[in-house]
Amino acid sequence: MMWWDRACGSAYWTAGWGVMHAIIPLTLLAFLVFGVILLVRKGRSDAPLEKRSGLEILDERYARGDLDREEYLQKRKDLEVGP
Repeated sequence: MMWWDRACGSAYWTAGWGVMHAIIPLTLLAFLVFGVILLVRKGRSDAPLEKRSGLEILDERYARGDLDREEYLQKRKDLEVGP
């Protein structure tokens, strides 16, 4: 019987902990890198903006109730005619 069998119960138990001591720090490092990547992507100010036409935005505002009917029709007429 070897010394680690008496101290720890078996050699397999200590070998398992050796693997765990390698996996846990690598997992934590992966989470850290993933978190930094998410923060950098979220914090970008040069991200492409969603392109919508003025009429789509106007329709959305009218649907939300931000504009009354007369205001909506006037702005729609202005947008359709152009500058």
